[in-house]
Amino acid sequence: MAGYNLIDEQWIPVMTGTGHARLGLRDVFREAGRIRLSTDTFERFVLTRFMSAILLRAVTRANPADPKSVWAGMWESGRLDVDAIDAYLTEWHDRFDLFAPATPFMQDPTLDTRRGPRPISGIFTQEQTGLFTMDRRAEIPYDDAALALLMHQAYDSSGIKPMSKHDSRGSVGKLMPPTGLMACGNLGRQIGVWVESDSLARTLLANCPPYDPVTGRVTLDPADTAAWERPCQTVEELGRGVAGTADQLTIQSRRVLLHRNDNGMVDGYQSTYGRVTDRRDLEGVEPNCAWTRGSLPMPVGQHWSDPPAWVNLPGLDGNMVLEWLADTDLCDMVDLHLTGFEYKNTKPAEQLERDVRLDPHILKDEQRMMRLGRILGQISVTITFLIDLKHIRVGDAIQVEPVERERMRAESAREIDDLMTASLASGNPLDETLPDRTYHRLHEFAERKALASRNVMRAAEALIKLEHAMGAVRNALSEPQTVEPGPNETQSDIPKRGRRGTPIIRINPDDTRVTHETMRAAVEWLHDNGYPGAQPPNVYSAINRGGTAYGYRWERQKKT
Repeated sequence: MAGYNLIDEQWIPVMTGTGHARLGLRDVFREAGRIRLSTDTFERFVLTRFMSAILLRAVTRANPADPKSVWAGMWESGRLDVDAIDAYLTEWHDRFDLFAPATPFMQDPTLDTRRGPRPISGIFTQEQTGLFTMDRRAEIPYDDAALALLMHQAYDSSGIKPMSKHDSRGSVGKLMPPTGLMACGNLGRQIGVWVESDSLARTLLANCPPYDPVTGRVTLDPADTAAWERPCQTVEELGRGVAGTADQLTIQSRRVLLHRNDNGMVDGYQSTYGRVTDRRDLEGVEPNCAWTRGSLPMPVGQHWSDPPAWVNLPGLDGNMVLEWLADTDLCDMVDLHLTGFEYKNTKPAEQLERDVRLDPHILKDEQRMMRLGRILGQISVTITFLIDLKHIRVGDAIQVEPVERERMRAESAREIDDLMTASLASGNPLDETLPDRTYHRLHEFAERKALASRNVMRAAEALIKLEHAMGAVRNALSEPQTVEPGPNETQSDIPKRGRRGTPIIRINPDDTRVTHETMRAAVEWLHDNGYPGAQPPNVYSAINRGGTAYGYRWERQKKT
């Protein structure tokens, strides 16, 4: 039976000038300046990483001297280096055949689990969790199978897997999750951070920096090769790191083997653990994630909240893609996407997507980002009181129906989202020229919720916080106001107004201690350093129980 080579066959969904189409890899790269991917967000992300690895390997090998200039030249022309990419695809042509007997693309030709092939519908539904798609077909065409294979490598669940006959680990035909490692697919459980531009060519250039923008290290390590440049992954490999960006983008986290029938359709697959890597020390290597302070990819659930992507902007410091774009003059506006899966009981349970259009250069404006962090923290508090109706108890006399409450919640969330999205998309974030009607609508919703609250103090607090947050947004770009001393005081007397708060000590993971003058100063520091939703009650709770909050231990400074 004939093979199915991803370089020549038409399998990648794109939007052309005349409508939707499917193209092979060679044609996609040739037409990249005039097309965009047209599938769902998660498949676009996975395809972008896959094609970025090809671009990175092909062009940096052909132009090793000054990759930054080469990338800038391709961006200006809107075209990729087709000659270098064609030569690379020709060199590795045989490795892109989905059904090559000895080297099937991203698969293990020797895989033979004791359980045998499973129905192909399982590769979509993840053991009937209903994610990725609701596909229940008994057989699928080759183009869909290629997409499903890439998604499976990226987001497959963990848990017990069928044991291969070649595996020494495991028993009774079962392979348990590897201890101490993130056992889901290579992108599972982490926040994916990526951007899209006005064409596929510029999207790929934006998402695969040819060097680490922080250290300046060029991505040209001879050991940093893509999966198809190495022998097929035929044995389980646990705990080893990666050689570089191309290696990280193409990890085969699963040993997979697709099965096809005589009708020219894929009707089954086998899958078990493949290369499960140690995710530490990936900074400067993994381009598409945010980072914890321990240099680990930031997991979904940490630093993730109901509002859209703009709430998380202060926590994206160190992301290679955003640092690369902010460090160059390649583009003014991009669509930033945050994507991820929440897993429950080892299975992906919820798809999470956030996006916002912005100018990446604002991330290099330290003063503006510090203000943004403080303002987003204030808005986050506002959202807590005004949007999450679990905190607003409805009075019996008002009788607001659940449907109406949900409508109010959705409209309020949309208004705040529209406010921030419009300001970021304007290229002048948090500009005070935004239309006043946004504020009026927010006040209207807030007042309606306040009227529905039994607790008068809670309603008043919500309105005060709304005023505070919206005022901060309105004045975000204004110069700090200088407080003039009164007639009977000097400038040095001004900070002494009011009761002085107790100093708060932050204890870092390395046991170094930093003193903040007040709780407010401590929380503002958190807002400016990746935790825009930080609130004083959580820090006080950590102090009282001797625990942690936002990754730190806290103490009150003892009076002397």
